[in-house]
Amino acid sequence: MNKRITSLLLSFVMVFAMLATAVPAFAAGGTCTYSIEADKTTAAPGDTINFTIYMQQTGNQNTLEGTLVIPSGLTFVADSGKVTEGVAEKLNWTQALEGVAWTPVPKMLLNGFGAESYTGTEKLSLMTFQCTVDGNAAAKDYQVTLIDLVADDENYETKNPTCIPATITVTAAPKPATGISLNKSELTLTAGNSDTSLMATVTPSDSTDTVVWSTNKPAVATVDSATGKVTAVAPGEAIITAKAGTKTATCTVKVQAAPCTHENKNTISEQASNCSVKGWDEYQICNDCNQLFDMNGNPIDAIPYRELNDDHDFNVEEWGYKEADGHAHVCNRNSAHHDAVVPHTPDQEKATYDHGITCTECGYVIEPQLEESVIRIEVPFKLTVKKTGEMDPGKETFKFAIERFGATTDYVLIQDTVETEGEKTYEGKFVFTIKENQAGNLSEGFVIRQVKGNAEGWTYDETKFYAIPMFVDSYTNVAGWAFCQFDENGELDYNNLLEEIGFTNSYNAKKPVTPPAPQTTESPKTGNSSMTVLWIALLFVSGAALTGTALYSRKKRANNR
Repeated sequence: MNKRITSLLLSFVMVFAMLATAVPAFAAGGTCTYSIEADKTTAAPGDTINFTIYMQQTGNQNTLEGTLVIPSGLTFVADSGKVTEGVAEKLNWTQALEGVAWTPVPKMLLNGFGAESYTGTEKLSLMTFQCTVDGNAAAKDYQVTLIDLVADDENYETKNPTCIPATITVTAAPKPATGISLNKSELTLTAGNSDTSLMATVTPSDSTDTVVWSTNKPAVATVDSATGKVTAVAPGEAIITAKAGTKTATCTVKVQAAPCTHENKNTISEQASNCSVKGWDEYQICNDCNQLFDMNGNPIDAIPYRELNDDHDFNVEEWGYKEADGHAHVCNRNSAHHDAVVPHTPDQEKATYDHGITCTECGYVIEPQLEESVIRIEVPFKLTVKKTGEMDPGKETFKFAIERFGATTDYVLIQDTVETEGEKTYEGKFVFTIKENQAGNLSEGFVIRQVKGNAEGWTYDETKFYAIPMFVDSYTNVAGWAFCQFDENGELDYNNLLEEIGFTNSYNAKKPVTPPAPQTTESPKTGNSSMTVLWIALLFVSGAALTGTALYSRKKRANNR
């Protein structure tokens, strides 16, 4: 019994002892949480990050303290630590030895004290600072926090403070791609199918540039911009491009049509043949791919054409075929086809010079009318131009004529002139044609002469020659010429035949007289115009004399003729 009482007493003593120990803790009361916040959660080497330290508490608080810890990879920016302006006033710690202070050396310490307890519960900004990300910082998460935390009440009892750190994710430094390649340069797909085999390799392998995929013809093939998955859309070719930074690589995607199911067919009715157009048997065609099929559904390579036949459509209203062997009716479908040829019916027995032989049925000319052929006659001669005056002969054209045939002869003139320029001997020809049946009229010969012109300064040769052709085998073949001159009695001199003939024209022109230039004298001008009148009178007299001389010369030449 005594043992039980003793045990109970000991238990009460222990409970009271624990309560006595816990009283200070319960007496302190409240909480305190420090937190560090950054203006960015992700940064790259070289970036600057702005931080703010906050405090939020409940109950009474008279002290605060914490040591700032900056992890390796981040560097605290010197002189960047600043206590938030007005924080001491908000805490009401403004008396001597009170307030909030930042002491970066020897360790980065933030602390504060006030005789009067702070009872506010709002989130207070205590201070700000900056850090930079080191250039060689590894790509990972970094935590900036406070350690050795202190938060006491007016009895210096701790509020068991905690700190929520700022976490910064550092990404790797930009490393641009120096090259990119694809595992395929060509890819063939069927419309409607997709392919994920296209892979890109970026150099260097740790480049920070991501691969972006694109297509130049989305109507032919599309590509997932992130994965490079290619989807064939319609037949054709498209260029797929993979780009990393400024580097690109391409692959040609050829899309072929999906195999046709031939479910959409159209039946083509049969068509009969005729003499010109081939018909065909009934068949089917696929409206999707144009494949041909027979009526049993078997694929065929070409339309089942039928052979041409003798189904003609002759035009019996007229004779479309008219040739030497006769006439016939021509097919309206093909002009090369005709029915049986019927012999021509001539309108007369023989062709004449006025009318040929014509078919009375179709108008075909069986034999053309007779035509008289012509022969070409060329009479050669020479023409000599001589200079007998002071001036050189210029360009001039001289005309010739033929006459006095032995019988009436109709000829067609071809050439009857000779053009000259300067003093020399020229080869000339008088050319004409006559009908073959009049060739015999040439046998007696004819006269050839020069037509006298009226060009000033020229003397024309008026000699007449008689030309006699030298025939070989027939009157249509002139092999040469014999020429005769007329004697002083106008008779032909047959005793002195000439092998060739010639005419000589003389040009006798004087150089124009240039009047002497008037002499200039330094006589005083008196206003007398009698000398001017005298000169004008002399000019008129000289002109009249020249005109009279020219008229006299022409009259004399006319009388001599």
